[in-house]
Amino acid sequence: GVENALYKHLNFIGASTPTSVVLNGIAKSFFDVERVYKTDPFQIVSVGSLSQVKRHQLAIRAVAQIPGVELKIAGEGVMRNELQELINQLNIGERVKLLGNIADVEKLLQQSDLFLSTSKFEGFGLAAVEALATGIPVVGPDVSGFNEVVKDGENGLLFREDSLRMISQTIQDALSEEKYYRLASFARTSAEKYSI
Repeated sequence: GVENALYKHLNFIGASTPTSVVLNGIAKSFFDVERVYKTDPFQIVSVGSLSQVKRHQLAIRAVAQIPGVELKIAGEGVMRNELQELINQLNIGERVKLLGNIADVEKLLQQSDLFLSTSKFEGFGLAAVEALATGIPVVGPDVSGFNEVVKDGENGLLFREDSLRMISQTIQDALSEEKYYRLASFARTSAEKYSI
């Protein structure tokens, strides 16, 4: 994803500089997480700055439509108050929590069942790879960078529309027992090429 954006820029300015892609690496500690799968209630996690590009408001509204799931959002940013107001307005404060910055992301992922991204774009999707390494499936947007990490139907599910209906449906599909364990079984293996 980053390489594609760079090439567009280089072409725009008339440069032909050769590039190489070096993948981000993630720490061994993410792979060492012991996974216990639980399903009641499903714990969904999002990690990212509370900024417009991450579009956490879509995640909050989608989860509000799905009974029996909880959402924890790790990160800090300029939209914190606006997101908290939305949570209060939807009366889902018992199910949706803004955690602020988290030092131990591995532990947060260990306590979660599914990783959700509603980001508008991604250069790579590092948090998604960290989630996969801990053994949980990922749901997110079908955008360059992110779809290089999350393989639709293999280690997660991608939504192609930004509608609440589509995002909500994709989450519910991922959490169905038939798909969930199949996606989870491939999650950690698919992240191994990103090991530091």
